[in-house]
Amino acid sequence: MSDRKISERTKSMMRAKKLIAQEKHWTKHASFRNESGYTTIAELQDIVSYCMSGAIQRAHGYGTPSYDQNAACETYRFIENIMILPIATFNDNPNTTHADVLNKFDELIGLSLADDQKTEGKHAGTKVFAAANHC
Repeated sequence: MSDRKISERTKSMMRAKKLIAQEKHWTKHASFRNESGYTTIAELQDIVSYCMSGAIQRAHGYGTPSYDQNAACETYRFIENIMILPIATFNDNPNTTHADVLNKFDELIGLSLADDQKTEGKHAGTKVFAAANHC
């Protein structure tokens, strides 16, 4: 077992992936959907599916009193710097499958873990420069 510190950014991506691990909990063209398939807001407790971006928001507590917008923005910047395109563009692409999204999360989590190891003892994410449109 490793003693390395895992950043909140990495943990949030792990939580986001877990939220959409089953295909029925993943969606396109909306951050959050209810059981009827309608777009809903994070403050409501009827969410049953998330897009990648919505899952990341929820993993940071969006829609709850514990929401950490700064941490969410840092996660978005990290991801979009790597992907070089908005998360929604990837998620909502007609050719993107649920498996593609889970594989992308695996890739991003791996890169974030590597960055955590490189930046341990320093400010995590210091190599992130791209601005996310969510922040």
